[in-house]
Amino acid sequence: MKPLGFFVLLCGCLMFAGCTSAPAAFDRTPTPDVLMATVAALQATNAQLATQVAGLPATIENLPTATTVPTQTPPPSPTPTVTATPTATPTRVVVRRPAATATPIWPQLLWLTVDPGEVDAGQSVTLRWSTANASRAVIQQYGADGYAYGEMTVALSGSLVLPIADRERLYHSFTLIAYNAAGDSASNSINVNIRCPYTYFFSLPPEDYRWDCPQGQTVVSSAAEQYFENGRMIWLDNEKRIYVLLNDGNLYSYADTWTAGQPDAEVGIKPPAGRYAPVRGFGKVWSADPYIRSRLGWAMAPEQGYQAQLQHSWTGCCSSASPFYLREFDQRVTRLWPGEQSGSWEFTRF
Repeated sequence: MKPLGFFVLLCGCLMFAGCTSAPAAFDRTPTPDVLMATVAALQATNAQLATQVAGLPATIENLPTATTVPTQTPPPSPTPTVTATPTATPTRVVVRRPAATATPIWPQLLWLTVDPGEVDAGQSVTLRWSTANASRAVIQQYGADGYAYGEMTVALSGSLVLPIADRERLYHSFTLIAYNAAGDSASNSINVNIRCPYTYFFSLPPEDYRWDCPQGQTVVSSAAEQYFENGRMIWLDNEKRIYVLLNDGNLYSYADTWTAGQPDAEVGIKPPAGRYAPVRGFGKVWSADPYIRSRLGWAMAPEQGYQAQLQHSWTGCCSSASPFYLREFDQRVTRLWPGEQSGSWEFTRF
């Protein structure tokens, strides 16, 4: 038998033996009839196997070559489409630093002086100054009445002799301004006091002397004054004006237009007992203006004539409307601010 046939036969025997029930352990010697039956069965099985083996190829080499089935690569599983939330692409910010520039140094005024510190009007003073970190300097001048003398360009440090105008009073102000190349500025001011060329007819307190200067010499004028229930009336011959001073501090001014021969007062006005109706210029103003008449009331006594002293204060202009001091009939000094038509008044401290 060929090797393959023997191998098949051997396998069959083993299979048959496995399928046969094993005898009991205590009966290990088979009987003759059983043995014969077993041999006969093996022979029959062997014959059957031999018939089956006869149809097989002689050698294993003669077996047909199996056709190689190409291995199919499974298609890739479809990747689920995920709708991504659009993400804003960050913009790259390029920080551009400005080119370094030199910080301008602030100009400085090191000092500013004026010599002398007090002068008469018409005299000159010497102004001295010094600056630092400046490219330009100017000087401005102002009078006490606000009058501006313009601007002049000066050296960054130096001195200058400047006159004080004859018309000026009280003080003169100098302002020095220093600029750097960027236009930044620093400034300082200094005053020179101006002595008054005139004095008042009364004594001014020291604290008021610097800020109050007479416009001119004291004026002496014929005057009249009359006291009323709620004020008084004063007539000044040099101004040809009548002033009404109410007790509440209000002041009214009228031109004196009365002439001799005119009636003293409106016909029909009769004072009560112990009171008087004003006459001449006082009467004309009092009777023609119901408001003044109602405010003043009746005269307490006849008018009194006297020599008044008066002096206007310096204001730089408009002396006719400037305040002035007046010595009244009882010797008190009153300051009046007449304005154009109305103003105010007060007793001074003198």
